[in-house]
Amino acid sequence: VAKAVSHSLNNCVNCLPGQKDVDMALKSIGESSKKLLVDSLPPSTKSFQEAQSELNQAAEDLNQAAGEVVHASRGQSGELAAASGKFSDDFDEFLDAGLEMAGQTQNKDDQIQVIGNLKTISMASSKLLLAAKSLSVDSGAPSAKNLLAAAARAVTESINQLITICTQQAPGQKECDNALRELETVKGMLENPNEPVSDLSYFDCIESVMENSKVLGESMAGISQNAKTGDLPSFGECVSVASKALCGLTEAAAQAAYLVGISDPNSQAGQQGLVDPIQFARANQAIQMACQNLVDPASSPSQVLSAATIVAKHTSALCNACRIASSKTANPVAKRHFVQSAKEVANSTANLVKTIKVITQIFV
Repeated sequence: VAKAVSHSLNNCVNCLPGQKDVDMALKSIGESSKKLLVDSLPPSTKSFQEAQSELNQAAEDLNQAAGEVVHASRGQSGELAAASGKFSDDFDEFLDAGLEMAGQTQNKDDQIQVIGNLKTISMASSKLLLAAKSLSVDSGAPSAKNLLAAAARAVTESINQLITICTQQAPGQKECDNALRELETVKGMLENPNEPVSDLSYFDCIESVMENSKVLGESMAGISQNAKTGDLPSFGECVSVASKALCGLTEAAAQAAYLVGISDPNSQAGQQGLVDPIQFARANQAIQMACQNLVDPASSPSQVLSAATIVAKHTSALCNACRIASSKTANPVAKRHFVQSAKEVANSTANLVKTIKVITQIFV
């Protein structure tokens, strides 16, 4: 009986002005969202610029319609009916624009990401209409206004996230991002060129600079031309070529600057340090990799022993390097530091070997 009464009350509420229109809008969104269940998308028939422009406009319209739904839920029933109907229409247009944008790429992972965001927007839109419907029936319900505001924010945030993803997936965008990272890597070479960056001679550097300058000029012209004509795949290729040429030019220039510096009569030869930093770096890397095998539960006893041998080998070499360095330096603080570091490394290695012996005996 209670269930029947509850069902009847819901039917009565749904008959109130504006409620049926909200239900129709919810049903329309559900029907439109079935477009997202396709296994594959056909290639887009529009240019990327057209698809991007339509998506941005549809996103703006949908976001504005969401605000109108929030406002109408506090007004007359007729206002909510009109706002919910407009919201469902704008959602359908936005969904079509999103699918058109997804069809711009044939990369399956990119399409899945766009479709996933469209599904999120669909769920957020339905929650917004349900929250508006609840508030219009009982404006004094606990947290009703907060729930409606949160639902509206979720719609806006999910729309913004989709726009961001589509922008990042734009043709040429990845190439530009890769180029920026590559240029950031080589930028520091020119700040203090006091070390060789390659085996090129001075005249090899000049030849490399000339070749890369020519390629850079051609690719920059291609970037400008393809940007004007909208040939985005070719634009991306030119960006990649320009980046490689500029990196090569920078490396050659840095090497040439180094060679000019060391050939100067006033240049002073560098002095070998007390320790070889490359040896320490390699030993550190080898020890860390061996320690990862030691703590890996899947490692067999033979793998554990092999890793322990690698650790002992490199720590022994480091201790020996510290001993030699302490004998070469006249600085008492540095001498004491080298000796103390060698003792700590030796003691830690000895404790590690003892522990490994105990563990291997248990499993034997």
